[in-house]
Amino acid sequence: MDKAKESEEQYRAAVEAVNKKLEERAQSDYIKKAVSEFNRLKTAYKEYLEAYKNGDVAGMNHWEEEAVKAREALQAITDNTAGLKLNAEAEEKLRQIAGDATAADEKHAVAKQKLIDKMEDQSAKAKEAERQTKQMVDQIERWLATMVLMRGLRNLWTEAITYATNYYDAMNEIRIVTMQTEEESLA
Repeated sequence: MDKAKESEEQYRAAVEAVNKKLEERAQSDYIKKAVSEFNRLKTAYKEYLEAYKNGDVAGMNHWEEEAVKAREALQAITDNTAGLKLNAEAEEKLRQIAGDATAADEKHAVAKQKLIDKMEDQSAKAKEAERQTKQMVDQIERWLATMVLMRGLRNLWTEAITYATNYYDAMNEIRIVTMQTEEESLA
């Protein structure tokens, strides 16, 4: 009976060792998956901001979806490991990843808001520049209209002076031909 008991204890020890190895592997797999999803989350946030800077709406939507999927996967890992007996190191690593993910969420929100504020500021500056350009164009149009009017008046004045000079010369020639004095020709 001793051999049977000893064999049973060896069997239980072997099963326990296998279970322990499986638990360690499962913990390792959960940690690897959590690290992978955290990296996916960081990449999604980074690419989202790049797409936003470039005005790529489709890219923004894609990376926002990726961030949501990564966040959901991280939450699923947290939920799945809640009932397991993890070793202290694995628990700490998962807790750290969850904290880093929360920090990344906050950092992304701040960066996104800064980028939105910057874009709105640039938009306001562009609108102001457009308004000032329109004012300048309107002013130039008024100057051009004034210049055209002044040129027209100058041409009229020049033509009037030319007409008066020609008239005076013609009258003077008539006076000379008719042998009249200036007073006689005006009367």
